[in-house]
Amino acid sequence: MNPAWETTLGYTNFELLALPFIELVHPEDQQTTQYEVQKLRTGGSSTVSFENRYICKDGSYRWFLWRAVAFFEEDLIYVYAHDITERKRSEEALRLGQERLQLALEGSALGLWDWNVSQGQSYFDPQWKRMLGYEVDEIENHHLSWQQLLHPEDLPRVMEALNAYLERRTPIYQVECRMRSKSGEWRWILSRGTVFEWDESGRPVRMTGTHKDITDRKTLEQELALREARLNAFFDSSPIGLKVLDDQMRFVQINQPLAQINGLSVRDHIGKTLREVLPDLAPHLEPIYQQVLITGKPILNMEVSGETPSHPGIVRCWMTSYFPILGADGRPSGVGAVVVEISEQKRIEASLQQQVLREQVVGVMRSRIRRTLNLKKVLTTAVKEIRQFLQTDRTVIYRFNPDWSGEIEVESVGEGWMPLLGLDIQDDCFAKTYVYQYQQGRIRAIDDIYSSGLEQCHINLLTGLQIKANLIVPLLQGETLWGLLIAHHCGSSRQWHNYEIECLRQLSVQLAIAIQQSTLYEQAQTEIAQRQRAIAALRQSEARERSKAQQLEIALQELKNTQTQLVQSEKMAGLGQLDRESTRLHSSHP
Repeated sequence: MNPAWETTLGYTNFELLALPFIELVHPEDQQTTQYEVQKLRTGGSSTVSFENRYICKDGSYRWFLWRAVAFFEEDLIYVYAHDITERKRSEEALRLGQERLQLALEGSALGLWDWNVSQGQSYFDPQWKRMLGYEVDEIENHHLSWQQLLHPEDLPRVMEALNAYLERRTPIYQVECRMRSKSGEWRWILSRGTVFEWDESGRPVRMTGTHKDITDRKTLEQELALREARLNAFFDSSPIGLKVLDDQMRFVQINQPLAQINGLSVRDHIGKTLREVLPDLAPHLEPIYQQVLITGKPILNMEVSGETPSHPGIVRCWMTSYFPILGADGRPSGVGAVVVEISEQKRIEASLQQQVLREQVVGVMRSRIRRTLNLKKVLTTAVKEIRQFLQTDRTVIYRFNPDWSGEIEVESVGEGWMPLLGLDIQDDCFAKTYVYQYQQGRIRAIDDIYSSGLEQCHINLLTGLQIKANLIVPLLQGETLWGLLIAHHCGSSRQWHNYEIECLRQLSVQLAIAIQQSTLYEQAQTEIAQRQRAIAALRQSEARERSKAQQLEIALQELKNTQTQLVQSEKMAGLGQLDRESTRLHSSHP
């Protein structure tokens, strides 16, 4: 034994020679070792080569590669042992690494491939082949086998990606392609690879990589792409406004109708916050978005109104709904909104409401006119209700005299404003400028007395009466201008709306009817009074005539009585004369 044994195993030569060699062999290797030695002893072989483990003095084992030659003439065996412990460790580490790699590949559903670029030979591991439904021996380990399985439509693109990497025009090789499975189905494969050996001229020598079946992912991606395309088509073609904001209230997506409402292009929205795009509406909208993000519950059919950059100074109305968009963790990561402009509908609704209110006011006025002929009461109630309806500061009815002077007949005035009832109002400009216009039925709505082209004398009069805007409707009796129904706005200028003007026009018609009825009633009352006076006078005359007739009748009766008495008296007188004469006769005759 040479000294190297002492260095390698830690025993002295004396100790080694004192021990049977088989006791130094690892128990698992003893049977194999004895078998190889026995072959030499029996002449079955003159030379053997084997590996086993020897125990060191410190209890560890080292691997040896033995080469033994038998010399039968000398009955000796010459043995050469080479310490291969480090190689075995490397092999074991490599084996363990390969096992771990295989386990990792199997666990991650990856197939391994290895390509000797210069020789065109390839290795495809079992998982690589099973991925496509093939058995291990059904695919030849050659680079062309891989190419033949590629989809014809993908082959040019894959080869371009591979060559670009091999020529170092791209830093990585990664490509998605379709490969034909054993069943004939096309499976989507993600192929990655790296050259880990280059020759001295910079050409690739060996490349290795993996395959991963991504068919399910690609199917899902296609479904998602289809859904996204449908969603985008819905976004783009929808006539209503649609938008998506993230949890920082930045615009992620918006369609053209809503972008037009906001007065910006679609591109100018993306990435900007709600406050940057809609500074006037943001204070009202941000709490709504925050509520949806916090609660995860939708808010539906909420009316929002305000101004937008596209129509500054104009208040517009929208019907809006907000709903949460959930992230991968199931929590709200954004908010989607549906916006439908209802400005026109609100205008129509307001117009209908105004029409109903106008009809109610006119209807009440019409009913009141039917119930009473007291013009003063009708006019007083009318100006009060008109002022409330218009929400104005003063309402008056001005009545003309024949010379076009006039006076306030009735008024309703708000608190803090000057009453005009009883004031002597002289408007020298009126008769020569406006009488004819109002006689023709003209209605005049003055939003601002200072910018309506009025004559200065008229402006001065109105200013003195605290009037800054007024609405004037004539009260006509046939072609005669009876008076004016006037609404005064004293606190500020005011825009008179069409429905307000129409309401006063209709009310002026009802008031004209009331005035006409009252006038006819007064005329009728006058005629009745005159007739009653005539009847009374006639009756008095008849009474006097009857009295005279009675007196005449009494006088005639008295005359008759007197005549009768006279006749009787005469008769009696005649009888008395006869008696005297008879007496005389009797006296003369015996």
